Amino acid sequence: NIYWLSQVHLEDLLVLDTEADTLIFVRSARLNYGTTSLIMGRDITFNRAIVEGADVRVVRNAPDGRFNINLFDDGLKDIFGSNRPDSLKGTFLIKEIELFDSEFTLSDPYKDTIRNKFNYNQFKIQNLNASGQNLSSKGKNFQIQLESVTGTDSATQINIKSLSGLYQITKNSMVFRTFNMDFGRSTIEASFVFQFDSIQQMKEFNEQVTIIADVKKSRIYSRDLGYFATLFNRYYQYYNLSGFFSGSVNRFKLDDFNIALGSFSRFRGSASISGLPDVNNTFIDMKIENSILNPEDLGQYFGEEIVQGLAKFGRSSFSGRFTGFPVDFVADAEFYTQIGFFDSDINLKLDEEDNLPHYSGSIIAQGLD
Repeated sequence: NIYWLSQVHLEDLLVLDTEADTLIFVRSARLNYGTTSLIMGRDITFNRAIVEGADVRVVRNAPDGRFNINLFDDGLKDIFGSNRPDSLKGTFLIKEIELFDSEFTLSDPYKDTIRNKFNYNQFKIQNLNASGQNLSSKGKNFQIQLESVTGTDSATQINIKSLSGLYQITKNSMVFRTFNMDFGRSTIEASFVFQFDSIQQMKEFNEQVTIIADVKKSRIYSRDLGYFATLFNRYYQYYNLSGFFSGSVNRFKLDDFNIALGSFSRFRGSASISGLPDVNNTFIDMKIENSILNPEDLGQYFGEEIVQGLAKFGRSSFSGRFTGFPVDFVADAEFYTQIGFFDSDINLKLDEEDNLPHYSGSIIAQGLD
């Protein structure tokens, strides 16, 4: 229905992909416009859009091996002039948009299903509700200011309580600025830039997409991390963190990071990490400076017996370099403890069966009490 001078109302809108499968279904969409702003030159502007019951299904099923949304996007470029010279391109703009009771599905049948954690190769976000401002598209550029997004992953039941920030996408980047997200028991405040030569590289995200992230005051719960790395499911711990991340998922650097856990433990420094998402086989080269270690904060990681042994040293400050794997690493560090100074050069291995550490190497002690 078109109500001249004010509104377009669409019901049961269905868009099929090239395989005659559902790409987009919308139960109801109302688009409000003003007579002077709907079409101005090559631009199309709506003042407000209210979308209910949207079902978007992004599937890698195109004949050329791409996702169905890519072919749909190619068609929109032809319609709105994305492939034309800049002087002939128009802007599509929705000033305010609200989304209710919707779903988003992504499925890549060419990738293995990930078990027992978030399956980023095939997932569905249900109960999706959102509001935003200034959704605009011109040429290969798209952006929207997200005010609020909520939803739930159908498999893991990860609950996105709120998400806000500026989302932008260009030919060679995807950007989340002033990104704030509450999910599970965790809160993230950060800005992210994902860089690629082509959007098609998102299919090989871990290896081919460069990430630049400026993480502010974020608080992550270990069991929420367990949705992405099951190693953390054994712990019940909050991590307060900040820092600068650059690189790909499987090979990156951390600079000026600050991680706090427990009552007093704080770790500051920089690191180079390679091998993720396989945590146990991830190699870490970490430099720690001006950090604090409180034995009571380590009970979940090393067991009561080890913590009791460390308790005699009390709260300690330390700096040093740690290289190796999470369960087999070398610590070349200096510790200033309540009973004296220690200079260590040791190798620590965690037994996979009993989780007990085994040490080898040397320790120099001075000024012991």
